Amino acid sequence: MRTILLLICILGVNAVSMSQDKSFDLSQYKFPDYKRHQLDFSFNSNGNSTSYSDIYSYNTDGTARKFDYKSSNNTSGLNLDYSYIKSTRKRIETLNSSFAGSYQFFKSVNPGVTTTRTEPYLQFDINGGEAYYLTENKWFLEVDPQFHSLFSSSIHRSTGTDKTKNSSNYLSGSLGVGGGYGRIENVTEFWQAYYILEGLKKQGLLARESSTHDVYKLATLASLLKSKRFFDARIKKMDEMKSLDSLMHESGMIENTDISYFNILNDYWSFANISTRMTGRRLKFLVTPYISHNFYKQDNGQKYTSNSTSLRSEIDFQCNKQMNLFWERNFYLNLANVTSVHQDGSPTYKSPNNALQIYSAFNLNYYPNFRTQIKTSLVYNVFQSPDKLNQDNTAYLNSWFNNLSLSEHAYYYISPQLRAEANIGISYVDQFAGSTQKDRVHLSYNLGFNYAIF
Repeated sequence: MRTILLLICILGVNAVSMSQDKSFDLSQYKFPDYKRHQLDFSFNSNGNSTSYSDIYSYNTDGTARKFDYKSSNNTSGLNLDYSYIKSTRKRIETLNSSFAGSYQFFKSVNPGVTTTRTEPYLQFDINGGEAYYLTENKWFLEVDPQFHSLFSSSIHRSTGTDKTKNSSNYLSGSLGVGGGYGRIENVTEFWQAYYILEGLKKQGLLARESSTHDVYKLATLASLLKSKRFFDARIKKMDEMKSLDSLMHESGMIENTDISYFNILNDYWSFANISTRMTGRRLKFLVTPYISHNFYKQDNGQKYTSNSTSLRSEIDFQCNKQMNLFWERNFYLNLANVTSVHQDGSPTYKSPNNALQIYSAFNLNYYPNFRTQIKTSLVYNVFQSPDKLNQDNTAYLNSWFNNLSLSEHAYYYISPQLRAEANIGISYVDQFAGSTQKDRVHLSYNLGFNYAIF
């Protein structure tokens, strides 16, 4: 574990310290005030395959008999996602909601037993946040409310047993309060402006060499144009093209406007701002109380209800670095302690009131062109969970568990609204709390299409 934590520190220092290789300084670019709405409809098909070893039984001499287990899981679903953001130099407001309907099929093959489970479910999530800056780009206060709900019904079938039906409802809510230092700046329009000017330059259409000031000016106009609301997309596009063309002429960058000039302007305007690009560093501290309610019903009429309350205290660090037009890297680190305040029932053994968690992620994003993104992610998660009894057999003790994963994600925009995406990943878990499972390898995939309604 010490070796992996050392690797996290090395990756973090590398992500923070290395600078961009462009002549302009992105830290000097200030995104203007803006407001954005987005509604996406998507279809996804994903699945995973898992293998692990476990103790099946014990021999007469007390030695364990181990067997290999295999399972597969496939899910298909539809999602409707809405996002809203309003950003000024003083405040950043966000709101995200998601409504999803999915159908899941699970199958496991164990020694002598084959188990299948089908489970349709509905899920609704909504979360928001507001950061208020006491000083520009530095100290801020933050509030983060969240709500999550899940409704499902499942059918289980196992070799030698009758079919069983179960249903469950899960609700949870939280309210995080805290503050921090730093700011993550949106530089999507900056790169779009750079793309436009570079595209015109390659075609020999620029009347003079562009400067950093030209990029800033074009990026500012782009962000303002995208904040405008139109009911007619055709009129919106006409207004945008007219405004961009006027700026190019006023800046003395264009003299001749033939069809090639308008083709490049239209193509780069439609596609070169799709990938959200961020830069900056942010450190924050949050205290978040959680409440949850879980209801479970079996087909024999038995019902179970549980409620719990917990308090999460965390330190969160994020660093986004733009290396150049084609590459960026991101580092994320979260250190948290979860305190159990209340839980229904009277367990036989007492569990620890506190559990530590460490989550880290290093992402490397590659943009070969303005329609495509390829992201490589390395994630390490280590956490404490009740696992073994103490010597008196009166209470559980916390143990450390490790999860290491590597994934590759890619998407391609077929049109400004329609995106095709794919993801493949592999993860390793050394052991599971309260289980004898060891060395679990998990393979997963995701294929889908996303359509932006507005």
